[in-house]
Parts: sequence; C-alpha cells; structure tokens
Amino acid sequence: MCSKKTKVVFLINSLGGGGAEKIMTMLLENIDREKFDISLCLTCENRVDYDLDKSIPLHKPNFDEVKINTILSVAIKILSLARCLIPVSHFSKMHKTYTDVSNNLTHLFKSFLATRRYIESVQPQILVSFLFSSSLIAIALKKLSKGRLRVVCSDHCTLTKELKNFFPLTYVHLPRFLFKYLDIYVAVSGGVQQDLVSNYHVSPEQIRIIYNGSDIEAIKSLALKPISSELERLFPDDDTFAIVNVGRLAPPKSQALLLRAFQIVRAHRPCRLYLVGQGELFDELTDLASELGVEQDVYFLGWQENPFNIMGKCDLFVLSSSWEAFPNVLVEAMAIGLPIVSTDCPNGPREALADGVYGDLVPVNDVDALASAVIRMSDDKNRRQEIARMSKERAETFALSHMTNGYEHLIDELS
Repeated sequence: MCSKKTKVVFLINSLGGGGAEKIMTMLLENIDREKFDISLCLTCENRVDYDLDKSIPLHKPNFDEVKINTILSVAIKILSLARCLIPVSHFSKMHKTYTDVSNNLTHLFKSFLATRRYIESVQPQILVSFLFSSSLIAIALKKLSKGRLRVVCSDHCTLTKELKNFFPLTYVHLPRFLFKYLDIYVAVSGGVQQDLVSNYHVSPEQIRIIYNGSDIEAIKSLALKPISSELERLFPDDDTFAIVNVGRLAPPKSQALLLRAFQIVRAHRPCRLYLVGQGELFDELTDLASELGVEQDVYFLGWQENPFNIMGKCDLFVLSSSWEAFPNVLVEAMAIGLPIVSTDCPNGPREALADGVYGDLVPVNDVDALASAVIRMSDDKNRRQEIARMSKERAETFALSHMTNGYEHLIDELS
C-alpha cells in the first residue's frame, strides 16, 4: 500500500529574475513528486521570469479581490506615521515616506490575506518560504493554524544587511519575535547561520545549512551555446582581456566599485567589462562609466536568459558585492571554468572559494585591492588555467542534487 504524499506549499514573493527565484524553480522541478504533493504560491507579485514546469501547480493571487477592513486600514496608517517619526524625518520627506510605507504595508496585508485564502483551500501540512515577506506570511499562517502547519523559512540573504533600512525598532526585533515560531530556518551559508544566531537569537538547533544548488551539467551545456549575432559583435576576436560580472544592478552588488577598479585595470592593459543584469542603478552606473572615461569598453547587457554563454567568452569573473548570502553566480562561474576575483564580503564567497583556494578574495569596498587582484590574474595565464581546472571540480560540491536531497530530508523530518 502506497503511503500518502506529504502536501507542501512553497511560497515566494514572485518568480522575477533573481537568484532565490531561480533556486526555487530548480528545487520544485527536481524534488521527488512521488513522495511530495507540491505547489507554488506567489505571495507579493504575479511576475514570472522563469519557465516553471507546467505540471507544477502555480497559484497567482488576485490582489484586486482582497479588501482591507477599516480597523486594519487605521492600523496601517498608525504604523506608517510611526515610521515617519522614528527616527524623526525631515518634514519635506515625511509625506513620501508615509505614502511609501503605507502602500507597502497595505500590499503586504493584501498578500497575507490572499495567501491565507489559498492555503485554507489547499490544506497543506508544510509551508516552505523563500524571501522575507513570504517568511512573515508563512509564520503568521502557522500561528493562525494553531500549530497544525509546519514552517520552513529561508530568506536567501543576510538579514541584518537587507533589513537595515526598515523601521529601526523592528528590523531586528520583529524577526527576532517571529522566528520563535518557525520550525526550521534554512541558512544558505555558515555566515548566514551566524547572523541568525548572533542577531536574531535563533537556536542553532533550528537552523540547517543547505547551500544553493546549481545544475552543473546544464550550465556547462548552456555555456557552449552560440551567442546571438547582436551580442557577437561585442566580442571581437582580438585577444582583449574580457571581464564579466553577473548580478542585479543594485547597491549590494557594488558595480560602482567594479567600474572604478576597471578604470585602473584599463590603464594597465586593454580590457573590456561586461555587466549582465538589470536594476535600479542602471542610469547611475552608465553615468559613472562616462564620468570615468571607460564607457567605450563597458557593455551593459541587461538581463539574459542564458548568461552562461556570455560568461564562457570571458577571461575572468569579478564579484564586487558589499554583501551576499550565498552567491550562486560564483558556483556557476566555477562550473564553466572561469577564474574568479571576489570581494570577501559577508556572506558566502569565502565558503564558496574555500578561503581563497579557488579564486582570489579581496577586502570589501577597496578599489585598489580589487584592481590589483584583477591585474595580477590578468597577467598570470598559468594561474588562471590552474584555477579554472580546480574550479570545475569544486563546483560539483554545490550540485543541485545535494540541495534537493537536503530539502527532501528536511520535509521528511517535519512530516
């Protein structure tokens, strides 16, 4: 007689083109569906950039159908006003702050109500949430279920970094309060685990470290695919040293630091820089490239469905981040055999690169150190080839199967 499948609903803000969203897609498509009855619920936005296997149920809430009652509306206004006053804001900024916070809180409550409606209809045993807003919703749903639901959260970030611009009285205390009610927190690196223990008082017994997985063979295959003719003209066959960075154009990724370092490297030798990604800092970064006089050798390629064939045409991958949780892109670069220079930021690069064995680590926000490391790597072809060889083996440590098995064992543990 077949045992009954464990019903699991996975929650995520959206399937927009980010790292956590990509990991969620791969996890769902590789988890054992003979054992687990799974579905995915988008909690905050109905955006889908990744093609999810159509056999996996995908719920997109209709936020227009969700109504906020008078009491909740008043509570949102009070919380929004408090956020304007603590710390005391400049009067001219208060209206915008109030409006932004009010809109965000309203949408969060609508997200919670819409998600609750779906969870009540599906009646799962376990919720697995990715990203902080979805984690808040999952923990609140567990409280309302009076313990019937088990909850696994993974925010795929270093929370003290990501939440520092939130309401000062809550960015530590609210998660610290809520995390008392989760069952398991999945940290994507040892550094994230330490952040949770030190700053949010999560018990080490409640934490499991499961590194993000990568489909190593698929990455290798995609890296060999030809790039479009439009992109091909940006890679002239002239032996110019090619540097690539892949990531959101956003403050944590610190591409401005990379541009300043590139200016120094470019004075040393001919080189090009390819930035793959989109984000709110696009205009600021293109302006900076012009200001630094390097715009002719810097290429902003936007979001690419297949970034790996672009990476495969480059000589060096550079991660310039100020903070991460676990940078999947380092594993992807290693799988392709691309040498790496990375900032030694919290958290993840040091773990991925094994304390610098599989790539060079430099201090965070140090333009000269980053430029020097890139120059050393560009000047030493033998070292690049040796790192490339070792890195392909290292990438197997973070194979997709290891992550999938980790989540399957965790769900079994809670069933």
